[in-house]
Amino acid sequence: MLDTRSSYRKIKDEQRRHPRLELHCRAVVQGLNGIFTVTDISLGGVFIEPQGPTIVKIGQVANLKIKLPEKENSIQVKVRFVSQNKRGIGCEFLRLSPENKDVIKQCIEMFSNTLPVRNDEMLKVEHRHVKFYPT
Repeated sequence: MLDTRSSYRKIKDEQRRHPRLELHCRAVVQGLNGIFTVTDISLGGVFIEPQGPTIVKIGQVANLKIKLPEKENSIQVKVRFVSQNKRGIGCEFLRLSPENKDVIKQCIEMFSNTLPVRNDEMLKVEHRHVKFYPT
């Protein structure tokens, strides 16, 4: 199944500092009930989708435990809730440790050839070089 939801996001080019990888893995947020699904991750943060209705306070800080693919142990990171829409919650990493930064970077590098990586500048360059052929 093709996930085209990222094309509907209304985020200005200058707000993206890091390429983000679209993937699906589990997360738990301290203080919130339920399991969340991470739908994209970057070195700057993650977007998480709850299983049911969840309301958070923008600016609130929380601990997030993420189980990344191909990693035996979960990582725990401190995040700030920066946005919320019908689909989920945008979280910004705060004081990401060098170890967790390396784990996330390795995940992005490992899956960048198989899963969509989004960076508005990269997409503009790639789009110019794509040729479409009638089928």
